[in-house]
Amino acid sequence: MELSWRWRFLEVFCLTAICCCSAAAGSLRTVWVVDLHKFLGRGGLGGGGGLPVFAVEFSPDGQSVAVIAGQFRTDADHITSRLVVLSAKKPEVDPIQFEVPSGNYRPTWSDSSISIDAGGRVIRLRERATCEVPELGLFLDGQIITWPTGPVVGLPTRFALFDRNCRRVGEFSPGEEWLVNDVSIDRHLMVVERPTGGVPRFSAEAPRPRETLIVSSSDRHVVSRWSGNGAPYGRFADRGTALCNSFGEEDTPTSSMRCWNVDDGRVISDAPGAYGGSPFATASRASRLVYSQYTNRPGLVGDWDARSFEKTVIWDFGTTKTVASWRPSVQAYDLLFARGRSKPVRELARFAISPDGQYIAEGGDGAVRLYRIEP
Repeated sequence: MELSWRWRFLEVFCLTAICCCSAAAGSLRTVWVVDLHKFLGRGGLGGGGGLPVFAVEFSPDGQSVAVIAGQFRTDADHITSRLVVLSAKKPEVDPIQFEVPSGNYRPTWSDSSISIDAGGRVIRLRERATCEVPELGLFLDGQIITWPTGPVVGLPTRFALFDRNCRRVGEFSPGEEWLVNDVSIDRHLMVVERPTGGVPRFSAEAPRPRETLIVSSSDRHVVSRWSGNGAPYGRFADRGTALCNSFGEEDTPTSSMRCWNVDDGRVISDAPGAYGGSPFATASRASRLVYSQYTNRPGLVGDWDARSFEKTVIWDFGTTKTVASWRPSVQAYDLLFARGRSKPVRELARFAISPDGQYIAEGGDGAVRLYRIEP
């Protein structure tokens, strides 16, 4: 539900200083900073620690930024957060917030940028109304597609379809196990993981071998299939023409970022340097992405290797050039659980890149910042 009070006292600092510029390439110029404490207050702290930001996400048209922040313990001992929607141009004008489930998930926008699915709570921004779907899902061609999120052992996945008012309008099964990873609203495509081994998807054991499927979202036919260690996978970029993901052996010095051509599966380019990857974000309508760069510290044997965060890098996989880099802020807070339990957490701020690849949104420790990438 929409909270009844308005935030006319939203504090926005318009800054012009250059932030954490990279010596090797461009820089980030701060456009604005929004202090979330001004309207979430200490209630979002959950009784201790800082005010966490769990996700930031640009709308497909690039005009709004969705932020999931704060922790609130309800009378029923449930933990909730707040979805804050800010205008990218004038964040002080009519900001709104809704109560949403707390958790580590990305809010997904509708193609038209007027609705958001936040952990199963569907928010219609124009009407400022909400409804619920029974599972986590995402928007796809004007509908919400959901699928089971619990352990699945090789059974065909059953998808349910809902309209923006959360009315169930259909269902389908591909006849095999599918996990939808991302969608391209520009080309009406889905990238799907199809596990091919015998270990359950959410097992702590070694992951199953998998196929990557490119699927038409309109009629669900499989456009392409790839398998093997070098198979394309990840998130769409550049109007659905590319897929990008960390590549190589996980937690080894050889892992980095790679982008593939969606139409033929060929490698477009690899990010410079080694040991880069998640968290990362792609520009949906540009050949840019943002990824995390780490430094590897070899041990006596491979299992004793350690890594430390170095910086966040903006990379253009079309030109193969590093655009800029910076070291994001760190947020520290108490993560709340049921029955009064909590755990101290210290992590990097969350980030997103605008669809056109020109702006970075960063959220952490009670603040949201918008940067312009220069030059």
